[in-house]
Amino acid sequence: MAFADGSPLFHRDVEKLDRQDDNAATRLFSADALKYLVDHHPEYLGEIVYLFVFGELIDAYPNRTMSHADRLQLVLRARYFLDAWATFLDVAGYNKSVYFLSREAVDIARIIIEGYIALLYIHRDHLNNNIFPLLPWLHSSEACEHVFGEARRIIKDFSMLDFIYMVPKLRVKIRAAILRGKASDPKERAAGYTHTYFDSTGIDVLALSTFPNNDDIEQIACQASEEADTVVLIKCAPQC
Repeated sequence: MAFADGSPLFHRDVEKLDRQDDNAATRLFSADALKYLVDHHPEYLGEIVYLFVFGELIDAYPNRTMSHADRLQLVLRARYFLDAWATFLDVAGYNKSVYFLSREAVDIARIIIEGYIALLYIHRDHLNNNIFPLLPWLHSSEACEHVFGEARRIIKDFSMLDFIYMVPKLRVKIRAAILRGKASDPKERAAGYTHTYFDSTGIDVLALSTFPNNDDIEQIACQASEEADTVVLIKCAPQC
């Protein structure tokens, strides 16, 4: 796909790739990549379903404008899809080590899914008057990665003492990045980590402070389950 004409992927995304390149992962799970497969390779049902379900799951965290009801639907759809996929393989007698995600990938997906659901309930039920918006993209290791990335630019192999002495410089660098609202070029190739946690472009604080009630969640869960069933009935099994 990366070597085809009109592909949204770059050659470097798959050839001599940087395995920590956030931009390459973003391009793979983008709407452009999904549209390219649908338009040029509709027979790749497994890849299309895989990119759709897990691309939507990933988008539930960094999206600045999506309501929490919509985020929850994406998260639950991924959970039900994973459960249905695993159940089908068990019933049909297929080897999960061949036809399912790796154990590590499944664990990561479940942490993402259950982590968001837990955050939603905590903000809705345990913070006073729902006045604190839930900003999912801040509940990650991205800030730590940014700090250590900037530290390595100053001293590549730093010690604890080096880091302590670097703190004033790091404060200036992080503050400058936050004021710019941008620390990375999304079109860069083999660029390693891309930091966007301080980008507030298009943020909807009201939507991020509004949480679905239990009745809403029940309806959302039913709809997400129906969507997952529809995807499973396509009779495709993405292979990884």
